[in-house]
Amino acid sequence: MTDATAQEAPAAEAAAETAPKKRVSKKNRRQNALQDGLGAAGKTTSKAFAAGWDDWIKRQDKSARKKKNGAIDDVGRNAMRASSKVIRKMASAPEDFWDAVDKSWKKSDRKLLWPW
Repeated sequence: MTDATAQEAPAAEAAAETAPKKRVSKKNRRQNALQDGLGAAGKTTSKAFAAGWDDWIKRQDKSARKKKNGAIDDVGRNAMRASSKVIRKMASAPEDFWDAVDKSWKKSDRKLLWPW
């Protein structure tokens, strides 16, 4: 690899990392912000459910290894711990939605979604 190609490689990687700016007309910016917010909230929610499910599976396996019928005996405790993990992680979903809407909507338009 020559010195010229060695210098071009980091520049090409940096250019690939920056995504092009979204092209949205002025009349559709609010709808686009709403869609982005819903997408972010949905992504947070799905990640929370996945983390809770993984936690439940891990705890069930651990209970089954520790004692005979352990997974059956501890199903309630394991389910409650997993559901509390889901709730903790999912709590930021409304904030993700609101952050996207708050940036682009006018105050009068935000009052339609959040009246107080």
